[in-house]
Amino acid sequence: MEALKNCMGAKGFKNKRSNDKGSSQVADPFYDHKRKSRHRLIGSLLFAVFVFIIVEIFFKENPDYFIKDLLVDVPNEERAKDKIVAEFRRLVSLLGRRLNEDDIRMIKQVNQRRWNVEIGSFLAKEKASTLQKKISKEGYDAKLRRKKIETIDVYTIKIGPLKLEAAEELRLLFLSRGFSVTLSR
Repeated sequence: MEALKNCMGAKGFKNKRSNDKGSSQVADPFYDHKRKSRHRLIGSLLFAVFVFIIVEIFFKENPDYFIKDLLVDVPNEERAKDKIVAEFRRLVSLLGRRLNEDDIRMIKQVNQRRWNVEIGSFLAKEKASTLQKKISKEGYDAKLRRKKIETIDVYTIKIGPLKLEAAEELRLLFLSRGFSVTLSR
């Protein structure tokens, strides 16, 4: 208590912020502590914003390019069933007998959709051939494919035919390596 009385003097606390030595304003004895606390608070807020921005830029996950759980609603399901029945009857009339399990299995295999992974797009056949050899060395069945676009020959590397899941995995793998990749049938 004695120390507090010595600090106050006759006119009370002096303001540490004022430059006037004869000022009669009451000063805050914890001004230095409050100022340091404000500086620490501002610094920690700026650090938090900086960390948030860095995390958003470098650690953001890649979006899913392929939706696996997609529900397709067929509005005219009865019409689709009628087409299947008509195709079944047409096949029965062509064969002259009823279809057995082997016939159905063979039809499913023939009609099964197959996917190809097309990697890159090159004007120079040598560059495409080099990439094709490199991909073949990795164990993939890569084939050089020429496409004619108007009067220009464009070369791509084709892997396939594959099932959809395997084709999508390969597409994501080659996309992550920086190649332009498309899926085709």
